[in-house]
Amino acid sequence: MTTGSTSIGLRLEALVVVFALGFSGAATTVAAWAREDGDWRALRDLRNALVTIGLGYCAGLSAVMLASSGFITRVLFGLHDPRAESMVHTLLPLVIAYLVVDTLITMSMGYLVGLSDTRTPTVVVGAGYWIIGLGTGILLSRLTPLGFYGLWVGVIVGGCGIGICVFARIGRHIAIVKNTRKKGDVNAGPHILGPGRSGHRHT
Repeated sequence: MTTGSTSIGLRLEALVVVFALGFSGAATTVAAWAREDGDWRALRDLRNALVTIGLGYCAGLSAVMLASSGFITRVLFGLHDPRAESMVHTLLPLVIAYLVVDTLITMSMGYLVGLSDTRTPTVVVGAGYWIIGLGTGILLSRLTPLGFYGLWVGVIVGGCGIGICVFARIGRHIAIVKNTRKKGDVNAGPHILGPGRSGHRHT
């Protein structure tokens, strides 16, 4: 039961990660440009756009997955056992919750890579999933009636903690760039970024 549930859950999750990885790479490039230009508004708008796109994608895909659980089980996975279809139906809400959390984290990590901020976020992700998430999941699976499904709940809890830390860090970067720009405007006029930097991506 546990092995089969694990396999089905991971295969469901694998269906939905490619989109987030693509936008993560795009966010890296756009964030690097905005940082180079000292454009805090572009950084803020990028963060808001990632959240909007990520949530919209998750909402649409979740609706499709919920409406086609039988198709996913029988056609995509090639499973014709009624028990497997029942597992998919039970796991879908947890997979969807994880999808939302993981999509936003993946996109945001690409954003932070563009800001050359990788060390602390990597530690946060490792601790969030492997210590908080896995630890909580093991406790829930052993001490509550959730059983195997407690592992998924634990991972979701860990992901929520990671998401809070990552978005707080993004907000801090935006504030730093904003404050630096304001100080530069006062002290150095319009060329605070040095010759050739402002708007360099448009040349």
